[in-house]
Amino acid sequence: MRNLSLLLCLCAFACSTPEAPPSSLVPFVDSSGAKERWGYEHPDGTVAIPPRYAVAEPFSAQGLAAVADSSGWHYIDTTGATVIRPLVVDNAPDSFRDGLARFEIDGQFGFFDSTGTIVIPARYDYVRPFSDGRAAFCAGCAPQKDGEHTTYAGGQWGYLDAAGAVVVAPQFDAAQPYADGTARVRRDGQWLRIDMSGAALEVQ
Repeated sequence: MRNLSLLLCLCAFACSTPEAPPSSLVPFVDSSGAKERWGYEHPDGTVAIPPRYAVAEPFSAQGLAAVADSSGWHYIDTTGATVIRPLVVDNAPDSFRDGLARFEIDGQFGFFDSTGTIVIPARYDYVRPFSDGRAAFCAGCAPQKDGEHTTYAGGQWGYLDAAGAVVVAPQFDAAQPYADGTARVRRDGQWLRIDMSGAALEVQ
C-alpha cells in the first residue's frame, strides 16, 4: 500500500506540474559582418540556430518562429527547418485571424494554423482573412497589379468556414468580411446584406 500511495502521489505531482514551454530559444543578432544577421540561442548563450536571417521573430508557444532571408518569409521550427511559407502582406507574414493564416502555392491560396499545419489546402484563386468564422474566397478571379499592391478581379465570391467547407457558394461579384453574423455582398450591381448561410436579409 505504501508503494501504491507513493506512486499515486508522484502521478498527482506530475499531472499538476505545468508543461515547459516548447522553446526556450531567443533571437540574437550578429553584427560582425557587413550586414546584421539574426539567429537563435539557448538561455546560456550557446547558439542553437546560426545567425543567417535578416529578421527573426520570437518563437511562439507552438514552437514556430517567423524569419526572413533572401528567399523571403517562412516559419521555422526549433531546428531551423522551414515548416511553411506564409502569404506576405505589406512586407510581413499574413496575420492569424480566427487561428488561421493564409499561404500561397503556384497561384492558389489556402490556410494553415499556428502549428504550421495546413487546415485548408491551397485550392482557391484567392481568399480573404477569416472573420466571424467565415472567409471569403474567389472562384475565377485573376490578380491585377495596383502599384506595389495586388488586387483580384473577376470571378465569383463565396464563403468558407474554418474547416474548409463551402458554406456560401460563389455567386457574388464582391464580398466583404462577416461581422456580428452578417456580411455585405454585391450581386448584379446591387449591394445586399446576408446572414451566415448566405440568405439575403436586406438590400442596401
